[in-house]
Amino acid sequence: MFLEYSGENIIDPDASIELLEQIANELQKMSDSERASLSKSIRDLAPQYGPRANFVTDLPSNLGISE
Repeated sequence: MFLEYSGENIIDPDASIELLEQIANELQKMSDSERASLSKSIRDLAPQYGPRANFVTDLPSNLGISE
């Protein structure tokens, strides 16, 4: 959330993309069951983010840890 929604005055957009790619790379190293569990947990939490719930719901697939 921080990397996606922070303004350019908070974090450089290129740095934000690079960090997201690094996070995705590390998460993809988890076992299938770990990825499935994390994906479910993220999606279960999504409604708590109100207008940004869709972003949170899509995180697992955007990070390459679910389909």
